[in-house]
Amino acid sequence: MSVLDELGTYLQALGYGTRGTTIFEGRVPTAPDAVIVLQEYPGRPGEYFFGEAGERIHRPRVQVLVRSGIAAGDYATARALAETIYQKLSEGASLTLSGVRYLALTPQQPVFKLDEDTNGRTRFVFNVEAEREQP
Repeated sequence: MSVLDELGTYLQALGYGTRGTTIFEGRVPTAPDAVIVLQEYPGRPGEYFFGEAGERIHRPRVQVLVRSGIAAGDYATARALAETIYQKLSEGASLTLSGVRYLALTPQQPVFKLDEDTNGRTRFVFNVEAEREQP
């Protein structure tokens, strides 16, 4: 599994949505209006240890995007959900997600309004760096 799969599964287990319906990995769907999207982008170099083959600690970064609907109150609901996810991911405890140990999930900045898409749906984002042990 990838970091996107693992985080998507984690957010689903926490009750924030359903993968493939309201939680998406790697793509922003045109529908439904209210979604959570996880997109990976380059992070810092990983860690390698002498005498061991391959990368031992991988540091991918993930952008968490929460998109609102266009009805009254959707803006506040989406902002609150983005803040809730931010708080959950920044708790600081190590996690095991889908059998992979995460040493840390570190937000790179607070939640902020990215923009409104062409359909008038507001998008809130924040970025997280993961420290993930390589299986």
